Amino acid sequence: MVSIINVGKILFITFNVHGKRPLFRNPKACSFFLHTLRYYKPQLKFQVLGYVVMEDHIHLLMRTPPDVSISSIIQKIKGAFGRKWKMMSHWKGPVWQKSFFNSILHDDASLKQRLNQIHNHPTAKGLSPSKMGYTYSSARVYEEGIDDFLTDRVSV
Repeated sequence: MVSIINVGKILFITFNVHGKRPLFRNPKACSFFLHTLRYYKPQLKFQVLGYVVMEDHIHLLMRTPPDVSISSIIQKIKGAFGRKWKMMSHWKGPVWQKSFFNSILHDDASLKQRLNQIHNHPTAKGLSPSKMGYTYSSARVYEEGIDDFLTDRVSV
């Protein structure tokens, strides 16, 4: 098997809702965030290898193109979602914390570990009895082979 890590830089990314407010308890917010990712994916030429939308934060596994910084990708996604969500929902104040956290994954084992971590996160936090029962995650893409038109599934 060819190592997928050697095909481009893969990052584990986390960003939080400002004040840890539970924005994503709202299914419309979850769906709109995923729509925003789908919209920017071809424009900014990144891949989404895994994701989970939690109540107050997002986890992404992304492969980024060499000519685009992760900061610019996250800034566009957060900015577009935040501006439109504030108009749609009459949200008061900032939507996102200013920063985000990221780490580079250096091998296939790290990718597999992070993918399992994000897929099991909703169950660990009591949001779903099983990872397959949580709608706003890429778990079903990996477990059932469902195409969510967002996740670039990799063999791990």
